[in-house]
Amino acid sequence: MGQWKLNLGIFRRLYLQMKNDILSGDCFCRPLYPDRMILLTLGNIINWSLAIYGCLIQTKDFSSYLLSIFMINLVLYLTFYIIMKLRVGEKILFLPKLYIMLSWVSWGDRKSVV
Repeated sequence: MGQWKLNLGIFRRLYLQMKNDILSGDCFCRPLYPDRMILLTLGNIINWSLAIYGCLIQTKDFSSYLLSIFMINLVLYLTFYIIMKLRVGEKILFLPKLYIMLSWVSWGDRKSVV
């Protein structure tokens, strides 16, 4: 129970699942959660754009490029999480709002400060 087996029977199970989905009459190709799909598709497009940008503009400082990808993915994840919380109807409490505002204020570029 709860284990995923990879054997030749997987093709038969996949065929039967697709056959049942098609015969059920529902639109099996429509996503169950369209708002999640839109946000995940947007994130996927952004990640592919970063990969293409990295291939076209090969910078000598690869570590900064990789760090920027990680930071952008972190911002995408946090945005996705906050949007999904608001979509479900949950509130964002005061302390997380304070931390978000403090992070935005302190996000300045060091070159412009010094």
